[in-house]
Amino acid sequence: MSGQVDTLSEARRLVLLGVGIGFLPIDFARPDEAAGRLVPLLPDDLLPRYPIYMITRTDTPEGTAASLMTRSIVSRMAERSLLDGEDMRLA
Repeated sequence: MSGQVDTLSEARRLVLLGVGIGFLPIDFARPDEAAGRLVPLLPDDLLPRYPIYMITRTDTPEGTAASLMTRSIVSRMAERSLLDGEDMRLA
């Protein structure tokens, strides 16, 4: 590695300038891919898949940014698992 950036936007900018190869989230890169500015290196069926764990406090007060974000993530994942036919259980 010869460089590092702090934001996805900066990584995207450098990749579009041709400075190197960067790893961008699929949804973030999709508009540039559709416009022909980015080309994926791997087909969808070969993309890496790995578990991501969300760790939160059990006593997070309702209405806080943390609780709202947690609810949003859980809701979106539940919707996605229903579309994919997966059984998502919350511990």
